[in-house]
Amino acid sequence: MYSSLKEYPQWIIILGAPTRDDGQASTVQKQRCLKAFDCFKNREQCILIPMGAAVANSFVESVTMREQLIGFGVNDHEIIIETRTTSTREQILLLKEWIADYVPEKVLIVSDSMHIPRVKLMLKMAGVTTDNICLEGSGYPSDALKILKRVAYEGLALSQELLNFLFQK
Repeated sequence: MYSSLKEYPQWIIILGAPTRDDGQASTVQKQRCLKAFDCFKNREQCILIPMGAAVANSFVESVTMREQLIGFGVNDHEIIIETRTTSTREQILLLKEWIADYVPEKVLIVSDSMHIPRVKLMLKMAGVTTDNICLEGSGYPSDALKILKRVAYEGLALSQELLNFLFQK
């Protein structure tokens, strides 16, 4: 399924985020897709790759994000969805495999701005060469409580990743 990645020298990876329980795109998904679309619309030979399985509920994150991208005017054939990964860690490890197998010229990873520092660390811990990788943040939560929750979540997740890294070697 992913062998068609070799046809595209530029990839825009959209890291997964939970879909709302009613099946609608979450604010985070909308922000990530809009940022990815803004980066995509002026590029040639580029593919959009939303990532993520159904994690928080029965709705597949990457399918929801594909629908958002199509709503922005992206053609379905310009999108390849990845539907198996259930965490940022799994997405980074799969991306590492893809880069080794298909050797893209450039990879842009889109997530939200509070997630980017952890993604950078995870890329480094996974041994991904980042010479051809750029990271783009899609913004911050809109209210103080959401910001506080995201800071706490990312802090705990970052600590967990560091512990995983330390005890795996």
